[in-house]
Amino acid sequence: MTAVPSHLRLSVSNLPQTYEGAIYFILGPGLGDAVNDLRILHEVRSRYLKAEYVVYADQRWRALYENVPDLCRCSLRLHEAAPSAGSITKSKPYHEVYEAIMEEIGQALKQAPGYLALGGFKCADQLPRRELSLAMKARAIDLPLPDSRCRPYLPIDETILNQAQVFLAKHGLTPGEYCVVAPHTFPDKMWNQHAWELLITGLRQDTGLPVLLLGVPGYPPIARHLVHEALGLPLPVVAGLIALSRGFIGLDSGLSHVAACYDLPIVVLNPQGKFPPFLIEPHSPYRWIHLTPGIYGHQPIPPQSVLDLVVAALAQRMPDRCPLCGQIPFVLGARSSRILYLCRCGLLFAMDALQKSSVRSAPPDRALDRLPVTIAGLVKYKEHLQHSNEEGGICSPLVIAFEHWDAQSLSPEKLLADTQRELWWSWDAVYRLLSQNGWMIRETQRNEKAGRRQRGAMNLTLYADRHASLKKDCVLNVPWKQKLVPVKRSVHDQWLSWSSFWKVEEIEGLGWQLLREGKEREGRELLRLGVWLHPRWRTISRLIRAECQGIMMRFCSTIRFSFHHDGTRGQQL
Repeated sequence: MTAVPSHLRLSVSNLPQTYEGAIYFILGPGLGDAVNDLRILHEVRSRYLKAEYVVYADQRWRALYENVPDLCRCSLRLHEAAPSAGSITKSKPYHEVYEAIMEEIGQALKQAPGYLALGGFKCADQLPRRELSLAMKARAIDLPLPDSRCRPYLPIDETILNQAQVFLAKHGLTPGEYCVVAPHTFPDKMWNQHAWELLITGLRQDTGLPVLLLGVPGYPPIARHLVHEALGLPLPVVAGLIALSRGFIGLDSGLSHVAACYDLPIVVLNPQGKFPPFLIEPHSPYRWIHLTPGIYGHQPIPPQSVLDLVVAALAQRMPDRCPLCGQIPFVLGARSSRILYLCRCGLLFAMDALQKSSVRSAPPDRALDRLPVTIAGLVKYKEHLQHSNEEGGICSPLVIAFEHWDAQSLSPEKLLADTQRELWWSWDAVYRLLSQNGWMIRETQRNEKAGRRQRGAMNLTLYADRHASLKKDCVLNVPWKQKLVPVKRSVHDQWLSWSSFWKVEEIEGLGWQLLREGKEREGRELLRLGVWLHPRWRTISRLIRAECQGIMMRFCSTIRFSFHHDGTRGQQL
């Protein structure tokens, strides 16, 4: 899609709140895109009360727009429907619709000044920052968006709630006393129908809550004898039914993002594993995102694990926060009330949803060469690490031998069965732990003497120095699958510091994006890394183009310098 020139992009930090000109928005085509983008619209409108707003939106969600107060005071321009799940009509590819909208906005901006606040913006560093898509969109225009408001926006008025309650009464359901299940989406995102039936059966048996199935007509029925169907209802009423429920269970679909607008636990399954999960996860403090074993969809999500997770979510509402970075983690598996989490910082940890900790605390250990395996031990370890850095309590380097756990290769069931342990460390998590407390890794080696390694783990020894004593841009050996990859620290910290870089295509894509944005040196560095990891023709051809472009730029720079130098000498003579 066409890149937006920087001078046309809204910059909240540079535009006074008294601005009275036009501000344009292109809401994303999907239902999930739309409700997330409505948050950006709402925040911008709250800031610029005198501006004129022009909003382009997909015509499929017209019924929703009519109930959003912010849109009632905008010039709303509906465009052709994008391709959707279950649709039998062929739609124009969205990128063609987007190009036409951009051309229309470009013509309007030639007539009168204005800014584009939303529409295809991307930040190349979203992946290394492990950033939610909504947070990235806000950052792209310098819009302050605190965590409490970093979630989709879809208000519901009393009229809609009354209609939803009428539907519930007809089906003998009580607000707050039923669960919503939304099993329909694009075919490549679907969960197995038999798995849904097992989940719904178990949910009825374990919780006694009735199940309301939301969706559209045309899909095969799922456990029809156990559910109340709500198919083909108006979208505002569907939103009302979700908001009045006890909890929501769905897939990577628009309704999951609608559910994220409201204060109820949402369990979202990501069975396809197509993307790094934080690019598509619903933004809600009540979200429980169940990934596939192996992250990228190589194995199915077990129904019993989902059932145990749903029961825990209904009881606890909010998931546990990561004990290392404090963020909301993803779920790799659940057994009874014990849940295995994977945080975006790279830490794997297990917690009991009811007891909070099932591992008896060990006596305090002041040795820093052994990483803690319990959450209580982590608290003590950080205290000792900070103290040793402040007081100079140990000599550099700090040497740590540990098992690096790769979430793509491990078995969640085996980790859940290990009830004497709560923490499993990845290299990324150790890197974060040390750097947060005044230490930096300078070298990583395989530990060949550590003995037989467990499946999903690599035995490593790392050497760390205090921040103040490590000034050079050293080369790090970063674990990637089953090998150590040499990467400059500066490149790692800015572009590769996240635990979900398991696909070489993502490294290549990021390098190519950086090149297109004018960051030639970083782009070439990442393309070289991509070729080193997996030499395939597309990556090699892109690297050759990048290297040739770099040679030409250096040659032209040399020629310009020579002409300038000769001209200066001529003037002196």
